[in-house]
Amino acid sequence: MTSSRLAVWAGILLHAIATLQPAPAATLAVTSFQDAPDSSPGNGFCAAVSLPGAPCTLRAAIMEANANGESDMIELSAGVYVLSIAGIDENAAATGDLDITAAAAIRCLDCQAVIDGGGLDRVFDVRPGTFDVGFTNLTIRNGNATNSNAALDTFAGGAIRFLNGSDLFSEINRCHLLDNRAGVGGAIYADGASPPDVFQLDVFDSEFAGNLVEGGAADAQGAAIYSRGHLVIASSSLHDNGSTVSGRLFGIGATIWHAERELQLLDSTVDGGSAQGIYKTNGNLSLRNVTITDNATSGVSWRSDGVVPATFWLRNSIIAGNAADGGSDCFLLPTAPSGLDNNGYNIDGGTDCNLSTADGNQSLVSLDAALGPLRRDLDLPARFPKPGGPASNAASPDTLGSTVSACGHYDQLGNSHLLGGRCDIGAVEYAGLFKNGFENFIIILPP
Repeated sequence: MTSSRLAVWAGILLHAIATLQPAPAATLAVTSFQDAPDSSPGNGFCAAVSLPGAPCTLRAAIMEANANGESDMIELSAGVYVLSIAGIDENAAATGDLDITAAAAIRCLDCQAVIDGGGLDRVFDVRPGTFDVGFTNLTIRNGNATNSNAALDTFAGGAIRFLNGSDLFSEINRCHLLDNRAGVGGAIYADGASPPDVFQLDVFDSEFAGNLVEGGAADAQGAAIYSRGHLVIASSSLHDNGSTVSGRLFGIGATIWHAERELQLLDSTVDGGSAQGIYKTNGNLSLRNVTITDNATSGVSWRSDGVVPATFWLRNSIIAGNAADGGSDCFLLPTAPSGLDNNGYNIDGGTDCNLSTADGNQSLVSLDAALGPLRRDLDLPARFPKPGGPASNAASPDTLGSTVSACGHYDQLGNSHLLGGRCDIGAVEYAGLFKNGFENFIIILPP
């Protein structure tokens, strides 16, 4: 692992603090929870004259932002916005999903807005182009991309579809993507494999739960996320996502399906998927302080064709309890890849992750011995290490953030990785205030 990757991760953490917002030339304040189109996109006004008082709806704001040639901030209020205008395979945001064709930041400032697709279509469709898009403090739910009439990728992305763009950077920050469905990419479909495309998606402090893929036998990939671009996931929880199609080949039903570019997960949980936790084919896979547990067919499936050098890099992470359907915690192809770099403070429920015997690695550790149950009552559900268990105070002893192998400064829930002493293995820290054995409890600080 190079110093350049350390710099990249430092930049990611700084970027997580300063949420991506395109420099706005206009702020469009949404004033109605109803669904109606803009009356005259591009005239400088967000107005749905079909409604009393001509308010600015979410759909109207996006139509105006697409047409005004500026980078817009779309401000929402706390409440529920239900999309109710049917009409699939239309790309001007007038019906069905909300098509985005220009730079925009959609957010609820100091609040949480719910955008409900109503099961009519996907919720957002980010069209090809050279622009950035950000989503902040949103719950995006009940999107449905299974009803299309057109080509395969039109069935993609139940919550958000990012189509191939030559220079597109997108961010999802403090969002909940819930109960969305699609043929591929139950919540997120992110294209971007073809050079010179440099698409990147960053996901911070977000939850993916209850999302579903229900495509054909070879297409139902990425229950939560399907991506072919650069993908970074930090301080997030992806749990209880699944597929209506059974199988283990080609990443069918995998919570995260990723190919070609680099995938990085930091301080995050992937739990309870109906198939694989992560399916990665070609390109680098980097996991630091990640918990991958209770996925039905495997925890991590990593395949490298050997044509393009690729690395599977693993530090301070636990991959256990992922073989309920006869699978394994890790499926590596080739079985002893030259690009495997897992020499650092990891836990494997079996031996198939090929952990070395050095640097604090532990194999044959059961999930129940290491972690408690998934805490679904948390904003970002997670499993806490058991006090005194194999994950407790067992991660890298390096000073936080000082090396690429060290734990970062904060865990998935925003707690210091030094709560209770040395960093724990996995996504979250257990804090035992009384180390004399009389009492232990969890402190959960606000994110």
